[in-house]
Parts: sequence; structure tokens; C-alpha cells
Amino acid sequence: MQEIEDQLIQKYENLLLKAQKIKMPEREATFFDFAMRKHHENPTTELLSFFLDPNEVHGLKDTFYQGLIKAIQEKISQQDFGYFQDLATEHVTDDHKRIDLWVETETTLIVIEAKIDYQQNNPVRSYQKWAKHKVKNTQKSIIYMVLNVDGQTNFKDWSALSFEMLSHYIRDFLAKQSLNNPLNKWFILAREFLLHLENYTELMETNMDVINFVMGNHREIQKLFVLREQSYNEIRDHVLNQLNTHFEGSEFKVVQEQRFKKICRGLRFSKIGLKSHTDIALYIHFEQEPMVEVWLCYDMDHKDKANAGKISAKLKKSKDKFNESINWTRSDEDTRSSENYRSICWEFKSFELDQVTNVIIEAQKVLNEFE
Repeated sequence: MQEIEDQLIQKYENLLLKAQKIKMPEREATFFDFAMRKHHENPTTELLSFFLDPNEVHGLKDTFYQGLIKAIQEKISQQDFGYFQDLATEHVTDDHKRIDLWVETETTLIVIEAKIDYQQNNPVRSYQKWAKHKVKNTQKSIIYMVLNVDGQTNFKDWSALSFEMLSHYIRDFLAKQSLNNPLNKWFILAREFLLHLENYTELMETNMDVINFVMGNHREIQKLFVLREQSYNEIRDHVLNQLNTHFEGSEFKVVQEQRFKKICRGLRFSKIGLKSHTDIALYIHFEQEPMVEVWLCYDMDHKDKANAGKISAKLKKSKDKFNESINWTRSDEDTRSSENYRSICWEFKSFELDQVTNVIIEAQKVLNEFE
């Protein structure tokens, strides 16, 4: 039986080693990663139009405009565009359709549809009708362009440019402009915006390595989750049995902490029969450090508040080896959203069952002195 269990453990260890080899792409975070609507098209278009306009307050002159023109010349048309003249966002046509962005140059009207996702179902015929009417009495040509993640479009008579390619050509001009004033706030924001555009590619790409690994090991991964739950139950039962054995005449219970279930597994141990909510909590974090925390939570609503100070003083004076693991800067944190709790926090970088159990027992000994 033991040999079979060892073989299963080895099997799961090998699976975890394979999982560790799968690399999630790392990308540089930007200001826009913290914006509530960071992936929506309207804010992206508005910022792009702001930087494209040489007359705006950013002081970057025609840096973005020149980058846009260079990208179009490389991908769509090598014609001469001349100087920038005008632009507008969210332009409403006569039939109440909205054009994301148009840019007018000396020779050309550029109609741009910005797409963050892959769905392209816009009323482009209305856009084309409006554009033809706008240049009707001029000699200007029209370029219809989709600006999106992959630089592809199925719209007839429309070309496409990717965010990444646009950013690439703008960067060339922005680098020259940065020599004049590299700490200009608008230059910093412009750089962040370009990085944000480039990140769209990674955000929209499907990581087939992850999908193939998970689906190829789907049942085994599910067994790992079951095994993890079994281990938590083993920990719970072990600590509970040790408490009941160590403190004869007392009986203990355990409840699962629900508040932090997305970030850790939490177990709260307490003596049965207490009128207060004093207990000892064990947290095993899924990702954050430290991995393990033990909290002594003293309910001052039902007990002499002076005892809370005595508990802290006793632990500070004690030379018990476990007291070296107390984080006093966190020990007064409010773990129950109430000022009526005094808490002591032990922290451990790794999980050792005997260590955790002994700390919980020592904490309970201290609590028993103030019952």
C-alpha cells in the first residue's frame, strides 16, 4: 500500500515539474493596466487622437502623426500625405453611425476603425458614404483602415494595421523627440500608451502551451485538487486531535474561514463552551508570502481588556523558540474588522506540520491562563 502511495506522489511531482516549465509570457505593466476600462476602444481612440494632433498640449509636435503615416506607407500606400490638417473622434454620420477616428492630411482622408476584439461587424458602408461626401469637392484620396490586434480585416476596400506595427513606427519618431526633454510628463505618458498598445497583442493571444498541457492532463490535475483537499483535511484533523489530547477535559472545534478562501485555506480552532469568539487561526496561502500564518485572536468584548496587553507582554518576555516567528508589526492588525480584538501573528516561510501544531498548542496555553 505504501509503495502504491509513493508511486502516486512521484507521479504528481513529475506533473508539477512539467507545469513549472510552462512559461506565461511576461510583459511590462503600464499605467493603463490599472484603469477600469483599460481594454475599451473609446479611451484608446481618444488617447490616440490626442497624441496624433500636433496642436495639442503634449508638446510632442507631429511625432505620432509621422509614425502613423510611416506605418501606412509601409503597409498600405506609399503616396505622399503632406502635413496634418484635422482629425475627429466619434464622428456621427447623417444616418447616426459613429466613426471611431478620421485624420485629414493635405492629400488624404484617413478613416480609422479601432478594434480591440476580433469582431468586425461595423456599418462601414455608412463610413465610406460619409467619407466620399467629405472629399467630394477636393482632389483628396481616401484610405479606409482598421486598426486592430492582428492587422487583418475582411471589410471590402479596407486595409488593416496592427497596434504593434503602429507603435513600432511611432517609437522611431518618439525616440528622436525624447532627446529634447526625456522627463516631459507627456513623453512618459506617450511611452506608456505605446506599450499599452503593444500589450494588446499578448492580451488577445491564446497560449496553446497552457491549454494543451491542462487538457492533456485534465483528469490528473483534477486528482491533484482532490489530493490538496485531502491534505487540508488531514492537517485539520491532526491539529484538532492534538489539541483535544494535550488539553484533557477540554474539547475543541474547527471551522473553515470563508473570508479569504480565494487566496488561502483558513482554519479557526477554538475551545467548545466559550462565550467569546477567542480562537486561533491557521492560514495556508496559495501564492503570497509568508506561506503560513498562525493568529491568536483574543476577543476583548467578553473578557477583561487588560488581559490583551498581558498576553502580548507575556509573549514578548518568553524565550520560547516559537516567539522568534512573531511579526509584531502585524500583530495588532484587525483580523475581524473590529477594534475589540487583539491579535498575535506568527509567520512561517514553509509549512511544517509539527511546527504549526506546536505553535497552536503554545498559543492555546497562553489563552488558558487568561480564561
